[in-house]
Formats: sequence, C-alpha cells, structure tokens
Amino acid sequence: MFRSIFRRLMVIFISVLILAFVLAGAMLYYFLGNYVARDKIDTLVQSGEAIKSYLSFYIENEDNPLSELLFSRILQLHSRDTGAIIFVTNRDGYLVHSGPELRSLSENIIKNFNTDSGVFRIPDIKQHEKALSEQTATVSIGDLGGLFKDTGYSWLTVKQPFLFRTGRYPEDITGVIYLNMPVPEIQRMRYLIFRFFIVSVAASALLSVIPVY
Repeated sequence: MFRSIFRRLMVIFISVLILAFVLAGAMLYYFLGNYVARDKIDTLVQSGEAIKSYLSFYIENEDNPLSELLFSRILQLHSRDTGAIIFVTNRDGYLVHSGPELRSLSENIIKNFNTDSGVFRIPDIKQHEKALSEQTATVSIGDLGGLFKDTGYSWLTVKQPFLFRTGRYPEDITGVIYLNMPVPEIQRMRYLIFRFFIVSVAASALLSVIPVY
C-alpha cells in the first residue's frame, strides 16, 4: 500500500515537472528569437565598426597596393566569420568592395543590382541616402530594396555609414557598409539551442521515471 501511494505521488510529481518544463520550453523558444537576433545584430555592428576602421587605413594608404589587398582579405574574413554578405559602397551607392567576392554570389542576388552605368549599384538609392544620413549603424529586415527579393527569404541588414576627412581628396569620403545575414540562419541558431533544451528535458524526465519502477 505504501509503495502504491509513493508511486502515485511520484507520478504526480513527474507530471508537474514535465508540465513546468513544457511551459519553460515555450517561453524559452519565444524569447530565444529575440536573444539570437540581438546577438547577431551586435555581432554585425561590431564587425561593421571594425571594417570601418580598416577602411580608414586603406583610404589613407590607397597608393600602396598592399593596403587594398589587406582590406580585401579582412573583408573576406569578416564575411566568413559572421556568415554575412558584406558590401562597401560609396556615397552614390556604387559597390566598391564586397565579401565574399561578387563572382561567389548567387545569380539571384547579382541580377538585382542596378547596372545601368556599367557599375554595380544598390537598387534602392533612397534607402541608401537615408542610411548615409545616419550618424550610427541602423538595422532593417527585408530584401534591401529588392536586392535579395529572389532568394526566397528575408534578410537582416546592418547599415554602417562612414565619413572620412583626408587631405588626399578635396571632399569628404562617405558611404555605407552593408552587412547582410539571411533570417533563416538566425532561426537555425534558435532551433539548435532549443533542441539542446529538449534533449536535457527528456533526459531529466527519464531519470525521474526510473525510481518509480
């Protein structure tokens, strides 16, 4: 009789425990989306600021071919480490550098650049001018004025404006660094963390059930 009561109490306890885990999991899944997105945004903003610093060095040493090679290499490294497609544009929205290189990008992206002048240009110049007028990095989710519209999903974009004053040129050098990450990549990180949580819950529930039997 004692064993029967104990087993019932254990079943009730385990049921309450599992229900608590389910509720915690639901809340975790909801808040993970914001956490992962915020973490990715912070990563892209930091990367944008670092690229901006290297760009300043490159402009000051533009006559040295090694400086361009170094900047290109740094851009590729930041693109690989963050999983982002990075565009460096001038004040008019024309593409100056990219990471990865353009030939590595999907045709679904390449074809949406404005190429009327023979040079790749951001398709939505109004959006570019707005980013250019900002003092700090801004964030948006979408297709970057149609550039990513044929990829089949939305993109998280961090726009890092820059302005450099140098005696080498009569005018200020301005432009925007675009750091673009596909939203599904953010969701993938969310699912990965949530999956670890589910496995932990399942293991805990199994260990709790064993004493009952």
